[in-house]
Amino acid sequence: LYFASYFEIADSALAKAWRQLRRDDASFLDRVVTSQRLLFLANADACTSLAIRIRRFEVPAQPGREVFDIGISERDSGRVLAIIELCCEEKA
Repeated sequence: LYFASYFEIADSALAKAWRQLRRDDASFLDRVVTSQRLLFLANADACTSLAIRIRRFEVPAQPGREVFDIGISERDSGRVLAIIELCCEEKA
């Protein structure tokens, strides 16, 4: 997988998590991404099964802002491929 594809993988996983938080697709599309960082650790073949872990944090000093920490790893070996931090807030 090309390293830039990890952004799309993370965004797709975040969309699923967004729905699990009982939020609608419109609010996902309307969110404002204030920063996004990717730590690329390893490459993977296109047929590799991935495991994705998402942790969500609220920013107490900034209501409406939240941080998502997304880890992407190989399902079989557990080898971490990438970690993505995505900060977003509600559209004003």
